[in-house]
Parts: sequence; C-alpha cells; structure tokens
Amino acid sequence: MPRKKKPAPTDQLPLTPPKSDLRVRLHRLTAKNFAGVGDEEFVVDFAPDVTVLSG
Repeated sequence: MPRKKKPAPTDQLPLTPPKSDLRVRLHRLTAKNFAGVGDEEFVVDFAPDVTVLSG
C-alpha cells in the first residue's frame, strides 16, 4: 500500500521559516534549475544578497 502524504501545514508555513530563509531556498532552486549552480558557488555568489534580505 502506498504511504499517504501528510497535508502541508499551510497556516504554519509563514511562521516556521524566516522570510530570508524562504527566499534563499527559492533562489537556490531557481539557480539550480536555470543556471545549474552548485550550493557552494551559490552561497559565495549570493552572500551579499542574503544579508540584505535578512536585514
């Protein structure tokens, strides 16, 4: 029998990760999908951007 997926806690999603973390994840996804950039390169390239978003 296939396992059931847990329903996503939509009401808690904005509270759990900070906005900056969420945006970093989104940037990481888009960077990987479109540019094919690795995690290390991404962190180096986008480090200034991350500090701006979190502040």
